[in-house]
Amino acid sequence: MADISTIVLAAITASAAILGAAISPLSNAYQNVRQAERDRREQRAAELRRACTDLLETVTELRTHVVNNHDYHGPEMTARLAHVRQLAGQARTYAFTIALLAPPPLSAAGTVLAAAARGVAEVAAVNTDLSMGSCVRPTDCAELDTLIDAFCERAVGLPAS
Repeated sequence: MADISTIVLAAITASAAILGAAISPLSNAYQNVRQAERDRREQRAAELRRACTDLLETVTELRTHVVNNHDYHGPEMTARLAHVRQLAGQARTYAFTIALLAPPPLSAAGTVLAAAARGVAEVAAVNTDLSMGSCVRPTDCAELDTLIDAFCERAVGLPAS
């Protein structure tokens, strides 16, 4: 009987040692998985914030160029309009990036903002007489301004990470 208790005690001790040795690596693996998930969330949030900032900078620059083109009279008007169209294309790309990373309220605001930027670029081209090298009518940016503000409100509501 004493031999059986010694064997049982040895088995229990061995099991405890094996379990104790297994807990540390399992705990480390669990912590590593959690850290990797946290890192991915933080990276995604950083990418989203960068895309939002890029979209805002691009649309704001487009707006500024369109307004400044009205005051410009010269031979570079074709290049200036091409730059405005390029900015509209960049805005669309940033809006697409946001749509890949963000939930619908923010992604929709980005998409609408990029579409409005493209619309302003198209109106600016229509309002320009390239033979004269100037804008014949100013382009109304009021709707674009409203959409910029709405986008900023949505983007500010993003979680920190």
